Amino acid sequence: VISPDAQRLAFGTLVPGPPVRRPVIAANLKDGTSRQVFEDCGGRARLWLDDDLLLAETFGSGLNSFVVLDTRNATQRPFLSSRDRRLSNPRLSPDARWLAFDATPPGGSPSVLVARLDDGHAAETDWVHVESAASHPFWSRDGRLLYYLPTTPTVDIRNKVAARAFDSRDGQVDREPIDVLTLSETIVPAMITSAAPIVAGEQIVFLHRLQPGGACYFQ
Repeated sequence: VISPDAQRLAFGTLVPGPPVRRPVIAANLKDGTSRQVFEDCGGRARLWLDDDLLLAETFGSGLNSFVVLDTRNATQRPFLSSRDRRLSNPRLSPDARWLAFDATPPGGSPSVLVARLDDGHAAETDWVHVESAASHPFWSRDGRLLYYLPTTPTVDIRNKVAARAFDSRDGQVDREPIDVLTLSETIVPAMITSAAPIVAGEQIVFLHRLQPGGACYFQ
């Protein structure tokens, strides 16, 4: 993941065990240097919250949760977690005030939720429900739309992109979804880790694959 100032790259590696370790390395893109900032963060870095703090998705007790990694002093603290749902695919809003993510109960279907970050930590009871039977949220450039992938036709493969209008002032979500895109000849392989689409300029960039198999492409 690239920092907001585009000067640093954070990435993880997997060190076989026992015990298995997941170090995090930060690289300076200006001079090419790199350093290990965490010997084991228990997961993988997903996004930068600012120029110093990383959001990581951790694994433990059969559930995923989010922690904040401070690259300045190599410390970490809890961020978002659920008692009975697995959290994944976090995406920070353009104004850095909201975090969209998936929450999936054991054996169930994922839902898209949003948590407000102004207070540094959002309780599960305060999360805003956006859509059931959906995952892989991503924001429009102005933060006024929250896109996501409905679980159609299956949880592992998708052929639709939908969205809901979002008010960043109070977290209100429009009741009616917007149909954005339906793929007729290709699918989005949602089983691929960290393959959520992004908005770049006036385009949606996503990974897709020809049905029923074949190569993967970016669109």
